[in-house]
Amino acid sequence: DGNKISMTAVNMHSEIFNHVSNYQFEQNEKGKCILRIVKDDKYTNRDEQKIHDELMKKFNSSIEIIFEYVDNIVRTGRGKQRFIIQNINELD
Repeated sequence: DGNKISMTAVNMHSEIFNHVSNYQFEQNEKGKCILRIVKDDKYTNRDEQKIHDELMKKFNSSIEIIFEYVDNIVRTGRGKQRFIIQNINELD
C-alpha cells in the first residue's frame, strides 16, 4: 500500500521466531521485503509458513515477503545489528 515497514510494525516478540537464530528485514521497493533468516537446528518449512502467515496479518497482506536464508547477518562497522534496512526514499 506504499507504506514502509518499521520496527514498531514488526515487533516480533512471538514464538514464530523460536527456531531462528537471527533475522533482518530489508526493503528496497514498496510492496516487497526481504527477510534474511539464520536458522537454528530445529527450523523447518513449517516455521517459514508460520512466520509468513504472522507477518501477513501484521502487514494486512499488503507486502510480498521474500525469504533469504543466510549463515549470518552482517553487522555495522560498530558491531551493531540492524533489524531493518530501509532503502526506500521518502519521496518515492
